Amino acid sequence: MAPACQADRAGRTGSQRRDVIKDLTGSKVPAGTYRFRVECSWWPSMRYEELVVPLTVGAGAAGAKAKPGRFIPYFEARYYP
Repeated sequence: MAPACQADRAGRTGSQRRDVIKDLTGSKVPAGTYRFRVECSWWPSMRYEELVVPLTVGAGAAGAKAKPGRFIPYFEARYYP
């Protein structure tokens, strides 16, 4: 019987795996610079906010933080090879 989920070399499973970034189809993305975006809308007041963080995915660990917004107080993206 096959295991319910596969573990990587460090023993991490499922949401604990941080070493592979995949696109919507499940394919691994190539190295490069990507934009990570978070959107927030507040319906009663019709207010909207978007924060974007560029992150370089590739050989080494990387991280980026966005400036605090009005509705999104903290946004950080990290990549662990």
